Amino acid sequence: MRFGFRIFVYSCLGILALFPMGSAASSLKSSSLNSSLIFNSGRSLSQNTCSSPWFLTLSNGGTCSEKDSVFRAAYHYQFTPILGFEVSYGNLGDAAGEGVRASTQTNAYWKMKTTAWAWGLTATVPIGAGFEVLGKLGRVQTKFVESIESTTTTGQPITGVSLNGVPITDSTLNSTIYGVGAQFNFSREFALRIQYENYGKYDVYGAYGLSRPNVTLSATTVGIVLRF
Repeated sequence: MRFGFRIFVYSCLGILALFPMGSAASSLKSSSLNSSLIFNSGRSLSQNTCSSPWFLTLSNGGTCSEKDSVFRAAYHYQFTPILGFEVSYGNLGDAAGEGVRASTQTNAYWKMKTTAWAWGLTATVPIGAGFEVLGKLGRVQTKFVESIESTTTTGQPITGVSLNGVPITDSTLNSTIYGVGAQFNFSREFALRIQYENYGKYDVYGAYGLSRPNVTLSATTVGIVLRF
């Protein structure tokens, strides 16, 4: 996944070389292109996801990572030179871990996948020729899909396991999203955006009747903006 992100970034930089910035500011002033498609890629952090009670059932030096690659697409509409609206969809990365299942002493693999719809208002403030800072505030609906794979000592998949009588459970939860970033306009049709977004906190593991820290999702991305 890191290799794919690098290819995306290098592709963006290659495209940028084709767009001189000298006349970007004057072009944008006369632009009537209010709609944009935005494609982002970067790194995500799903803090506290590895506190999953399912992952913690694994023993013997289990390892877990809360960082992954993220890919998202968005539609943006600019109402005024400052105020806009944006809706986006994509993954927020996967947390993944592995270890040994204590009851069977066999290898086990745990994963939490996250995808999200987000929508909200944006504010864009020009700073200099072809350069803008931006912020966003809105709501996000995130789907958490948790899985654990392990086998018996004879190699048969283990099924029907539960915690406090509750089987492994997917959940869809809502939270608040906010973000800040910068945008470099290379023409009236094309820009490069760098941003940080916080996708909120979630009580993902409360369904199991266990107290665990809330999961916090965030992402830092670079993306291309195509106006039309």
